[in-house]
Amino acid sequence: MFENGVVELSGLFCFGLLILSQCFETILSDLFVVVVGNLLAEWLSKTGLFGYRAVITMGDTVVHVDEVSQTRNIYESEAGSYIEKYSTESVARLYGDPFFDALESACSGDTAQLLDIGCGPGPDVDVFAAAGHDVTGLDITQSFLREGTKRVSGAEFVCGDMRSLPFQDNSFDGIWASASFHHIPRSAATQTLRDWHRVLRPAGTLFIAVKRDEQLDDDSTNRHFEYYQADAFRTLLNSVGFELNTARTKDKWVSAVATA
Repeated sequence: MFENGVVELSGLFCFGLLILSQCFETILSDLFVVVVGNLLAEWLSKTGLFGYRAVITMGDTVVHVDEVSQTRNIYESEAGSYIEKYSTESVARLYGDPFFDALESACSGDTAQLLDIGCGPGPDVDVFAAAGHDVTGLDITQSFLREGTKRVSGAEFVCGDMRSLPFQDNSFDGIWASASFHHIPRSAATQTLRDWHRVLRPAGTLFIAVKRDEQLDDDSTNRHFEYYQADAFRTLLNSVGFELNTARTKDKWVSAVATA
């Protein structure tokens, strides 16, 4: 978007433009940055890559990184530590029974089509695949996807942004989203859940778990979190068409199993 000499564009090549604009400011015109920015944004949207959001001025340069990109960058920069941490246990194995029960009631066959949103290195994908389900793991962090592909056979791993899922309507019997949705800014929460509802089949099952109280959270990283009290979380899910089956609050977490 171009307005009053300011160009806003998305993608991994923003810094290339930033450097060019600083080194060759007298050569580059506003029109050049607009044209190149639009081409890059279009290319990134087609390839599924996601990166920085930057605001560029032709004099002083200001860079803004959105919350999702900021969180993704932290995961990438410390990928080894997070892979080790998240691979030690599976939330689905420990707490997945209500989801499995609801899925069994909703799914006509023994094999369900499942989507793990924010799958990380794939510990829950592994549990679902071992249970005989067809599983797709989605994450925005490439390092996690590479690790998941190595560790879990018989599952598909896709790079994508959970705010706009790269899947057709009615693609899945169930969505599993453990400790991922709370990275989405609250301004995008409703539309994100609407998109999740879109890819679920009628009577499909959703499991979702988020942090509920910043005071109970001991996270010292710069990852972005939105915190949801139980009542507000239920209201949000209901507002986009999910019907709650169960809801649970434990320690710093609130979780729900819901039907589309």
